Amino acid sequence: MPFQDENSVKQFKGDYFFLSNFYPHPMVYKGILYPSSEHAYVSAKSDDPEFKLEVSQLDRAGKAKNLGRELENNGGLIEDWITKKVIVMNEILRIKFSDSTLKSQLLSTDGQELWEGNWWHDNFFGYCNCDGCENKPKNNYLGKILMEIRNELKHVSIF
Repeated sequence: MPFQDENSVKQFKGDYFFLSNFYPHPMVYKGILYPSSEHAYVSAKSDDPEFKLEVSQLDRAGKAKNLGRELENNGGLIEDWITKKVIVMNEILRIKFSDSTLKSQLLSTDGQELWEGNWWHDNFFGYCNCDGCENKPKNNYLGKILMEIRNELKHVSIF
């Protein structure tokens, strides 16, 4: 079971909100400026330039997530999205944490296991804490990608 270590980050809230894809931090992904990494991630679900522009103009990450769900429900996802989504998330997080302030904040979590604990049943990128998800696998890919990036950043020297 996760969280046995008291030194784990259990949710990306409060002091750890910067780890969340909902954290408002503008970033350029594939030539388009997005208000957050969530916006960039949702835009990658479609090849439609109009969809990407619409996502980039949304004022909140929650709106972007909802638009992405609509796209999914209407069968508009890019081909083979299920196998591409972890690669896309990895690309986007590497861009996000190339920012020197966010990089320092991520490095400050050294030694902590990062878990994207949630209540919205996301056991793919996170870990849902509800009773209904009790026996489901907890993939926590968001936390794993962040820890991988952190580990790589620890070993990079800039002269």
